Amino acid sequence: MPYETIRDEGESEMKFKDRVNGYAHLKIILKPIKELLLRIVVEVNSEDCPEEFLLAAAEGMRETGATGVVKGYPVLGIEIVISKARYHERDSTVTSFHYGGKHIFRHFLLENKIVVID
Repeated sequence: MPYETIRDEGESEMKFKDRVNGYAHLKIILKPIKELLLRIVVEVNSEDCPEEFLLAAAEGMRETGATGVVKGYPVLGIEIVISKARYHERDSTVTSFHYGGKHIFRHFLLENKIVVID
């Protein structure tokens, strides 16, 4: 089965701001793993960021992983660690974290030489 993956560990930090969907601030660390899956680990305390926001960010990352960014293949063999998340009490929404998760993962993959395995 063809898939997209990374060879080297890296990290990315991004603030997602949108007038309609709100604000999300995320930092992720990506690591290649041997298993052909997309593993998401949340290391942020739910006291620092509401759990529903963190789950929405993870779901956005899963959506990006399902379709890839180069050839539409799934993204596999990667562990994503959500190491930082900040929210704004008034401006953050579940949707902003969902889009933030999609954008930060996609941005990382495009900037860090994703590899296609056929």
